Amino acid sequence: FEYPNGLAFSPDERVLYVANTRHAQYIHAIELDDAGNMVRRRIFADMSSEETDGVPDGMKVDVEGRVYCTGPGGTWVFAPDGSRLGIIRTPEIPANLCFGGPDLRNENLTAETQRSPSNHTSSFPRKREPRACPWLEQGASSSVPAHLDPRFRGGDGNRRAKMKVGIALNMLSEPPRPDVAVVSDHMAMGDLAEPLGFDSLFALEHHFTGYAMSPAPLELLAYYAGRTKRIVLGTAVIVLPWHDPIRVAEGIALLDILSGGRCLFGFGRGAASVEYEGFRIPMEEARPRFAEAAQLIRTALREPEFEWQGEFYQIPKTSIRPRPISHPEERFYASSVSPESAEIMAKLGFGILVVMQNEWAKAAESIVSYREIAQSVGHNPPPPIILTNVSCAESRDEAHDRAMMWLGKKWESIDNHYHFSDGHLATVKGYETYGKMAKTYARLQSEEERVRATEFYVKIQIVGTPEDCIQQIGELQRVTGTDHVVTEFSFGGIPHDDAEKNMRLFASRVLPVLQNDSAFAAPPAPVTQGTTSSDLFAPA
Repeated sequence: FEYPNGLAFSPDERVLYVANTRHAQYIHAIELDDAGNMVRRRIFADMSSEETDGVPDGMKVDVEGRVYCTGPGGTWVFAPDGSRLGIIRTPEIPANLCFGGPDLRNENLTAETQRSPSNHTSSFPRKREPRACPWLEQGASSSVPAHLDPRFRGGDGNRRAKMKVGIALNMLSEPPRPDVAVVSDHMAMGDLAEPLGFDSLFALEHHFTGYAMSPAPLELLAYYAGRTKRIVLGTAVIVLPWHDPIRVAEGIALLDILSGGRCLFGFGRGAASVEYEGFRIPMEEARPRFAEAAQLIRTALREPEFEWQGEFYQIPKTSIRPRPISHPEERFYASSVSPESAEIMAKLGFGILVVMQNEWAKAAESIVSYREIAQSVGHNPPPPIILTNVSCAESRDEAHDRAMMWLGKKWESIDNHYHFSDGHLATVKGYETYGKMAKTYARLQSEEERVRATEFYVKIQIVGTPEDCIQQIGELQRVTGTDHVVTEFSFGGIPHDDAEKNMRLFASRVLPVLQNDSAFAAPPAPVTQGTTSSDLFAPA
């Protein structure tokens, strides 16, 4: 730095912004790890101006991550990605600033009260007094916040709890469309996540059938790590029995660095025999392979040097390099769909990631059981992450019709991939509980049964007007205790324009309420209540 001056943290305290007050008029962004160590430094914004007076000086950040920095002509306002939103013009050269007034809609400034002589070379004001600069009229500009939360990030260190909302990329193939066209559509949805205000982006893992054309979730997320600054990047899930756990640990460590620690990792063991056959892994070994790989990966990331002697993996003394920066092994989640898997994952201390595939109350029972198992061995798991489909529209009929049409198209792709209808999983060790779904999926060959199943499935997703979606997610949180909902807006081959319309309406009318209404801030403990039995299962 030539002359570091104004300082402010991003809302998550992972980025320190520093104004450089001299000839190179930049705002620098210093990315930090959990311990506050610098990961990297980059130029966030250039405040060079043809105006002769004023330099980057005082700085504040609001709860949405917008950066306000006094400088030439007034207060410059930047989006979290560094793009300039505009300048709040002031009649005098501003120096420092803070938000004030009863509703925090005023910008209070220190500013000079007399212009410096024209031959005065210093850019600094000679005398400063606080001045109030009224905020722009509400609605005058979409790039300026309508209000500022009292708990804005000005360095006081207070962290405001909020519900987190993300998106997941499914990438179901759509014959006869080329695969590249489908992938491109979903990648475009991923590019919208951060600008529209979502908190996270999740990548799936599937292989061989086109059920979800996402074979390398860590590589996909590395792409988005370079295209985003704020959102958390997550896997839903990495199927551990299919992989060398050392390579998984290396990929996690590298993504941790590339993203500056804004990542979490979901793991699972998979239920498709076609994928086990393609990777030449005996499916009956899935459960013990998963358990051993999960423990091995956690050890590899936690220990600078380690060795391993297990049933499936024998590793001489080695080290994962580069080392991760933020202890990603403390942000592991597991997708559990069978009692056998749930017990293993809970005892490993993982959080739970639940794909909403059955009644919410039934999911809550599984979550409560999971927490009890984890707590019995000394773990206190975080609130569950819930994955759900969303159909949000201006009218209930439009939302319901979209959900019935496109979620209804999932059944054929599910059975083509998993072959539940033939009952073969009933004889596979560790997958016996899946066998009972054979009759259910066999019945779905009937159009009448398929409609009935789709009606049930639509009822357990988030479907309706923006107001309906808010109410339903509130109930989902009450029942499950979640503080992080991951949504899918593009499902079943829905046309891209309709999927984006779905996503944008949700982002504009639902997302701000979930993130800012205190009613959603603190998740309750999950509750259990009577449920009806169902053998329907619609995996991610």
